Amino acid sequence: MMFQNGYIKKICSVYDGECHLAAMIFPYITKKIKEKANIELLLDENINKYLNKFLENVNIKKETKESIQKINWNNCNLNEQDLEMYISEKLKPNQENIFIMKINEDESIYKQLIEIIKRKSYYIIKNNIRLNIIFCYNIEKLKSIDNIINKYEYVLNTSGVHEIKEVFECKVKKDKDIVKDKYVV
Repeated sequence: MMFQNGYIKKICSVYDGECHLAAMIFPYITKKIKEKANIELLLDENINKYLNKFLENVNIKKETKESIQKINWNNCNLNEQDLEMYISEKLKPNQENIFIMKINEDESIYKQLIEIIKRKSYYIIKNNIRLNIIFCYNIEKLKSIDNIINKYEYVLNTSGVHEIKEVFECKVKKDKDIVKDKYVV
């Protein structure tokens, strides 16, 4: 898929249970809210109860807490047509947009989203939309993590977004192969 440099970044994340997922994305979301990013979650599980526990126990500004609570943390199961409409409605021009999705290894939602982004690429570039798509995988449901991480350049963990090769020691694509398959950086 060819996109103009700087607009779309694919990021993967691996978690072990809903509480871990919430704990992992919470610092990233908090940081991005302070940077005025638009954050959308497409999860098939409700992690709201874990979020509320974090908000009770973390020392952050009231405005930041309120912004975090405004995010739709509830379940979000969408078919392909609804997904395209949802993404079209939620993309904010001239802003960083973050879509966080929980997906299974069969990756049907991943494939659907990639096709939608292909169709929306002109709109994304024309409207100066910076889009980070974070695909979250449950480690317990994966046959092989290598198959997943080789599709991405970046990984999100509790310390933020890092290059795959900084985090994983397993066999990852060489830089020249990454550039060939790359969306955008």
